[in-house]
Amino acid sequence: MAPLFSSRVVRRKELAERLGISEVTVWRWENRGLLPPKRAFGPNTVGWLESELEAWWAEQGSIFGVEETQGG
Repeated sequence: MAPLFSSRVVRRKELAERLGISEVTVWRWENRGLLPPKRAFGPNTVGWLESELEAWWAEQGSIFGVEETQGG
C-alpha cells in the first residue's frame, strides 16, 4: 500500500521542472510568497515536502489555468 502522504523532499531544480518554469522563476515566486515556505532538512538540504506542494497545487492550480481531474 502506498503511503498516504509523501515525505519526499523536492529541491528547487525539480520543482522548476515539474512546473515548467525556470529556477529563477521559482526563486522569484518564493520571494513574493507565492510558494509554500521551503524548509531546511539538514545543513545542505533545503526544499519542500512533496505532500505540501501537492496541497498547495490543489489550492492554487486554478490560478495557473489547470483544473485537477479525478480519474479512475
